[in-house]
Amino acid sequence: MTEKTAAGLLSLITTAIFITPFCGLLFGCGCTWPWAGLADYCNLYAHHPILICPWCKPLPIGITALGITVYMTYLVATARYPASLSDHAYASYATNLAIRIILAGFTFLGLALITAWTAAAVQPHLLNASVLTTPLFNKLR
Repeated sequence: MTEKTAAGLLSLITTAIFITPFCGLLFGCGCTWPWAGLADYCNLYAHHPILICPWCKPLPIGITALGITVYMTYLVATARYPASLSDHAYASYATNLAIRIILAGFTFLGLALITAWTAAAVQPHLLNASVLTTPLFNKLR
């Protein structure tokens, strides 16, 4: 398995694991780790929620935001990089894989924040106050 294939697979797996708890952290909606209930506690399912998670409702906005984040993270992990990062004898498999995973991780965080802000800006929803970036988000709104 090439490092591009391994990095793409690892980016998809880690994105699938981290996207829901990241949603819960950003929006305070109750989403959590896959082994702890995933979206079972999301405020989307509450009878009279005060705030609804903007990634969950309306669904087209959430699917678009998450789709962009997952797809771009995968593309960064599997991209063809310049000669300094590509398959040369001096660059080991583990080094190339690590570089791809790190770049994909930063892409995930950046795009998740951008799409979260966009989804929240389109809908009347305040981000969770426990997130360090909330003052930035509120200034941008």
